[in-house]
Amino acid sequence: MDKNKRRRSIIAILIVVIIVTTSFSIFFAYQKFKPVPAYEFKTSVNHPQEISDLIRNGTVVLYFTQDSCPPCTNMTPKIADLQSQFNSSGVTIITCNYTDTTQPQYDITRNFGRIYGVSVTPTVLVIRNDGAVATYIGEDINTVKSAIEEAQHGKSIFPF
Repeated sequence: MDKNKRRRSIIAILIVVIIVTTSFSIFFAYQKFKPVPAYEFKTSVNHPQEISDLIRNGTVVLYFTQDSCPPCTNMTPKIADLQSQFNSSGVTIITCNYTDTTQPQYDITRNFGRIYGVSVTPTVLVIRNDGAVATYIGEDINTVKSAIEEAQHGKSIFPF
């Protein structure tokens, strides 16, 4: 009888150890593989004067593109559609095109790209009126729209 009691105690302890270690494993796996937001607003950015002036009026969106970039070709009409959606809501959308190096705007685009660390196209920067910047690289216009809406309302759509 004493042997059975001891055996049951050992089995109970093993079950508890298995449950606890499994729980910790699941927790740490979740922490490692939890979804990463597509963008995050970051503060402490030194904006050029041209952008600082625009920020006072509301949200600023900088869209960096190139003519020879297939993803940019897909994204450009989507940005134009966003511009019409947010036309009268305090959102300024500026397209910065890296293609034509002979135009004076190219120097401004290159300067903005350098300031904000843009290295690939298409890249979209959403700048809140407090100066915080969210950077998104890619073609998902819904993510850009979410960042603009978050910038306008100051709410995070990512609760984690």
